[in-house]
Amino acid sequence: MVVQHGQWQGAQVIPADWLDASFRRAATVDDVVSYGWLWYLGAYALPRTNGTVGAPWMAGFGNGGQRLIVVPSLDLVFAAVCGNYDQPEQSRTPMAVMREVVLTGLS
Repeated sequence: MVVQHGQWQGAQVIPADWLDASFRRAATVDDVVSYGWLWYLGAYALPRTNGTVGAPWMAGFGNGGQRLIVVPSLDLVFAAVCGNYDQPEQSRTPMAVMREVVLTGLS
């Protein structure tokens, strides 16, 4: 639904302008990640034949390594359900799968 600008099966479920606003940076997390309205925001650097391009992403991060990452320019949605709760390294496995399996498979 997010990749389809708020539409589901032809019906507008979430206003597209609300989604657009929620994907605008409202706060800076660090040098790479920012935060909108309930979404973390960033961009993946993807190698292409004409050079490296940035593919903006928006994501929801949950405790335990839960990840929902949406990359609209790639028509890609990645969901990871993990149970590594309250651990400092909880994001390591889902982010490695995204980076080393999913994104590598797209190049």
